[in-house]
Amino acid sequence: MSSRKDPLRMARESASARTSESGLPIEPVYGPDDLQGWDAA
Repeated sequence: MSSRKDPLRMARESASARTSESGLPIEPVYGPDDLQGWDAA
């Protein structure tokens, strides 16, 4: 098995465990509510 981490498993980790390699917290820039009414076409 590969030594790479499983991206799906990583995505399921709690928000409190999301940090960059340097230890900085990773926070969302925007969420679904910010995209309401947006049309990519």
